[in-house]
Amino acid sequence: MTVVKLRKSCGFTLLEIMVALTIFSVCAMVLIQQSSRSARQSHYLQTRTLSTWLAENELHQLRSQLEWPEPGKKSKRLDLGSREWQVITEIKETSHQYLRQVDVSVSEYIPNEKTQNFTLSSYLGKH
Repeated sequence: MTVVKLRKSCGFTLLEIMVALTIFSVCAMVLIQQSSRSARQSHYLQTRTLSTWLAENELHQLRSQLEWPEPGKKSKRLDLGSREWQVITEIKETSHQYLRQVDVSVSEYIPNEKTQNFTLSSYLGKH
């Protein structure tokens, strides 16, 4: 009589390893995409917040001036948050003589590059 010894399997088959690597690579790709989206969203929110602060500061400065602002367009560059910003203030007349419309546009200043623009509109009244 011949005795055949059955060998116990120790380890994984090639197919099992390939399936595990496929699952791992899909999960890694999803995590990388999510972290990339999170970084872009964080940069957008930071830019939006700083733009809002600059526009509101410009409006508060106009409101605190003693003289009545003349209609026209002014542009200036400011530094905030280790970045350079372009602030354009446009003052327009309205149908009421003691009321001016003010549009403050803020964008990050990067030469030769189109950047996202944030505009805040408000009104100034003469007291």
